Amino acid sequence: DKPYFRFPQYKRNSDKRGISVILNYSNSSLALLKKSLENISLQILSENFPWEVYIICNSLTIEFKNKLYRNWERSKCSASLKIIEENEINALTVKRIASSLWRFDFLLFLTEFDLINQDYLRIAFKTIHQNKSIGIAGGQTELYSDVKPPKWFENYKELFGIGKRYEESGDITYLNKGLWDSVFIARKEAFLSTESLNFESDNYNTLKKNNRIPYLTDLSDKIKFAGWNVYYENRLKSKR
Repeated sequence: DKPYFRFPQYKRNSDKRGISVILNYSNSSLALLKKSLENISLQILSENFPWEVYIICNSLTIEFKNKLYRNWERSKCSASLKIIEENEINALTVKRIASSLWRFDFLLFLTEFDLINQDYLRIAFKTIHQNKSIGIAGGQTELYSDVKPPKWFENYKELFGIGKRYEESGDITYLNKGLWDSVFIARKEAFLSTESLNFESDNYNTLKKNNRIPYLTDLSDKIKFAGWNVYYENRLKSKR
C-alpha cells in the first residue's frame, strides 16, 4: 500500500502555515553547500505545500550565486530560493531577517553539513503544526561519510551530534538532553520571543566547533526557558 499523506489545502497569498527553510552557510565548502541545497530540493511534498528556502552567508561570488539559482530552477522545486548576505550574522541579525523576510510560521534550520531525508519537511510540519505548545522539534542524525569511521567513534559520536537523542519520540522539555544543534524546526513566534538568544558569543563569524552555528547552539534550551515545549521525533532523520 502507498503511504497515506494528507495536507490541508493552503492559499499561498494569505496562509502563513508553511515552512521557511534556513540554510546557514559557514564558509566551509561550496561543494557541501551545493549538495545540501540539492538535497533540500528533493523533498516529497504535496504540490501546493507552501514553503521557501533561504541561504544565509557572509558572501558568495556572483558566479556561484547564479549557478545555485540556475540549478534550483532546473530542479523544478516549487519553493522559491533567496540568498541573504550579511557581514556579521548573529542572533539579532537573524531575528531581524526572520521578522521582515521569512513568510511562514515555521522555520527549519540546517547547515551545509546537513542532508535531510526526503520526508523531513512533511513530518516536521505535521509534528509542530498539530501541537501548538511545541516551540521547537528535532530528530536523529546519521553519519554521512565515504570512509568507515574509526572504532572509537561509536563511543564518542554524541560529541559530534550523531545518533538518536532518545529511543522514543515525545515531549523532552523536562528531560536532561536537548535536541542536536544541527537540524530542527522552530515556531517563528518562539524563535522571535527568545530574548536569551542575544549573546555576544552567538557571533556567526566565531564558528569553530563541530560544524555548529553559534546562534543556534542550545536553541532548544533557550526556547524551553521562554516557556515553550521541546519535542523529539525519531522519524525526523538527517545525515551529516
